[in-house]
Amino acid sequence: MENYPEISIKPEEGDINFVNINHLHQYVLLIEILHTTFKIKIYNTDNQDIIPINYLFFNENNYPIIHESAYKIEPKNVFLNLSEIYTNHPFLNSNNFSAVIIIVDSKQFCLVPKTVFKKEYNKSYLNLSLSETQKTQQTTLNFEHAESINIYSISEQLYEWFLNKYAFCNVHFTPKISTLIEKSFKTKKLNAQIYCENKSFMIAITDIDKLLFTNTFNFETAQDMLFYLMSVVDNLKINPTELAVNFEGNCSIMTNNFDCFLNFFPTSVLHKFENKIL
Repeated sequence: MENYPEISIKPEEGDINFVNINHLHQYVLLIEILHTTFKIKIYNTDNQDIIPINYLFFNENNYPIIHESAYKIEPKNVFLNLSEIYTNHPFLNSNNFSAVIIIVDSKQFCLVPKTVFKKEYNKSYLNLSLSETQKTQQTTLNFEHAESINIYSISEQLYEWFLNKYAFCNVHFTPKISTLIEKSFKTKKLNAQIYCENKSFMIAITDIDKLLFTNTFNFETAQDMLFYLMSVVDNLKINPTELAVNFEGNCSIMTNNFDCFLNFFPTSVLHKFENKIL
């Protein structure tokens, strides 16, 4: 699963005409369903091309997943949104894909060294970050680079919904934070990968083959984010001018404040995209 290539999300929609609907067995379906976004991509196993199909934003009254309790949104809204997406994209209902990879939002995760990891302690690893009212499915992801296991949780209903939808496919789940860590390792230098969404951001910092830091933060302003980032860098004793920082996701809050980041992190890159509202 970790071997599929990474690409940057493009603002424009992809063209489904590039996908041979009669030979879906040669494609891997890549779905990223986060707190406010839903991305669809197709990976062609024959030529290793990745085709972006669509990039949707949910409006403020229809946050799709994971954090329903925080916004007092009934879980059924999650599946109403999914139903609309799958109606508008009929090919998504096929069970003929060679595999389906679901990237999910998970604020609850814990990296445990392989040398001490015990599967029977999964619940204990996550107890500090899980609320008592959340129904979650606990699962793990193996990190070859970091010599660790990522224990994380996702919505139990969402987990079962996708397993039922793709009952005859090989389905893999992975948290967004894991994709950031993998991308950071692939950079092969001192770097920070940051994904922003809905006034929260995930961060992974690596130095060649060593994971230095990973976590999630909530923030209100771009200055808040800068403060958190500077605190992390200071604790790691990293020279900010030597840290390559890559910002992705919904970075609109930073658009007018990016110069302040460049003052401290001159090699920062901000990837922007247009919002397509569902």
